[in-house]
Amino acid sequence: MLLIPGRPALSPFRIDQLLTSLRAHLPGLRDVAVDHLHLAELERPLDAAGRERLAYGPELPPSSLGGRRVIVVPRFGTRSPWSSKATDIAHICGLDAVARLERGRVYALDDGTPSGPEPGALAPKVGPAASGRSPWDAAASPPFPSASPPS
Repeated sequence: MLLIPGRPALSPFRIDQLLTSLRAHLPGLRDVAVDHLHLAELERPLDAAGRERLAYGPELPPSSLGGRRVIVVPRFGTRSPWSSKATDIAHICGLDAVARLERGRVYALDDGTPSGPEPGALAPKVGPAASGRSPWDAAASPPFPSASPPS
């Protein structure tokens, strides 16, 4: 699986709203940042030209915010509408090595401690009940239907 860091996912206005909302559950939270993360399931490795085609928009560095990072992806065993359309577009662009594209978000939570708050603290705002998305541990397994969800 190819992981491609993306641009900031929320505007400054939305970040302020999210921070205010999260502080109800995490009173010590100092800051939050949210970046897109693109995941590509490949049938074979991409060459340099293929990787270049997968990049889009201006290059912006991912958030440099410290603390804990939590990756949130569509619910395990499902395929988002974004994924279906993005995969179709990749194939039209000649990227037949791409079996599937998916988009998640990386939440960076800074509460002033080196490890940051527990990932479960995000659940009331971005967890499965609220949005159909679930936290994902990249080391455990990929978030695609062919994979088993992390235990």
